[in-house]
Amino acid sequence: MQNKWVLIIIPIVGAVASFALTPVFWPTPAGMAMPSSAQMPLLIGISVIESIAFGIGLAFLYSLWPFVRGRGTGDWLVYLSAAWLLISWWPHDNFHRVMAMNDFSQLIRIEWGFHFTLIVAGVLVASFVWKQFAASRPE
Repeated sequence: MQNKWVLIIIPIVGAVASFALTPVFWPTPAGMAMPSSAQMPLLIGISVIESIAFGIGLAFLYSLWPFVRGRGTGDWLVYLSAAWLLISWWPHDNFHRVMAMNDFSQLIRIEWGFHFTLIVAGVLVASFVWKQFAASRPE
């Protein structure tokens, strides 16, 4: 029963903390173009969703840790990939938000640091799921 509460508390605390800390880690650059009043709720909405995903990713890491310890490299890669697919959106979107639009060096770091690693994580998770379904397929 206690574990159930932890899995409720971690996502909530993680989501609230990440949302509240966004302007601390990624302050809006001076002179940056601002969204219109019609666009702002949509951007805040996706930020809330990304913070919730971050909190769920933290709960995922915490709750599956006992099952992953001592397992093989493949299991670790899938575990970390699934967590990255949830956690990475919060920093990813905020780096895009504060990036100078004409600085391609920053864009390249984001593309390789997030986009590429998300593709690799997706391939690892898809491969794992494929193997699970193939193993249980009736002959």
